[in-house]
Amino acid sequence: MALVLIRCVAASVITPPVVTETVLDDAIAAGIEKIWLQPGAESPAAIERAREAGIEVISGGPCILVSLGKERSGEKR
Repeated sequence: MALVLIRCVAASVITPPVVTETVLDDAIAAGIEKIWLQPGAESPAAIERAREAGIEVISGGPCILVSLGKERSGEKR
C-alpha cells in the first residue's frame, strides 16, 4: 500500500476577525499560498499580514457557502 501525501495550498476562512488572525499564523506556518476570507472573517490587519507573507488574499466578495446554497436551490442571487 502506498502512502500519498497531499500538500494543502489554499484555505477558506470562516471565523470572527480576531480568530482569523490566529488562523493566519497557522496558514503562514503551513505554507498556504492562497487564502479566502469569507465575509465577516476579514480584518485589515489579517489581510495586510497575509499579503506581506506572500499569500494571495481573496476577500470582500460573497460567501461561497451562501452562494452555492442558493445555486443548488435554484434561488436567484
